[in-house]
Amino acid sequence: MIITHASAERITEVKARSPYALFLKGCLFFAAEGNEYNLAGECNYQYNLEVDNIIDVESFFSHHDIAEQAVQQVIELVRDDLEIEASDEEIAELLSNESSIRDFEFNGYDDEGEADWAIQQYQGILAHKLGYDCAKSSDEQGVVYIAYCVEREMQEVEC
Repeated sequence: MIITHASAERITEVKARSPYALFLKGCLFFAAEGNEYNLAGECNYQYNLEVDNIIDVESFFSHHDIAEQAVQQVIELVRDDLEIEASDEEIAELLSNESSIRDFEFNGYDDEGEADWAIQQYQGILAHKLGYDCAKSSDEQGVVYIAYCVEREMQEVEC
């Protein structure tokens, strides 16, 4: 399956951290090829993904245990980054879209929108740490694929 990320600017490298947007953590958001909303930028980058290497965020914890090392690492990253007092299970519910950041008090971000973006980044990071190519989720645009792209080769194609 080919998924597409559109950007107004050329992407030469994806970094794990951005000094300009703290909620960016190395993941890019993709849509299925041919999805018109995603083609608004000057450049379009595509990455081939194997369908069996995509995990739906809602099924993270039907396939993986909260006690797994990779899961625990991401739970701690979320807890520290969002400055949130929540149990492992509550953070797992955030990662699997069973609950919303709006249900919690947090101090790591100025608003819920930035915190939501950070959680989506952590969904992509968790999928990567668990061995998947990306996480499948949904946002205001529809189905979205969240892929950790640090040191990952992307094919640049014409828009």
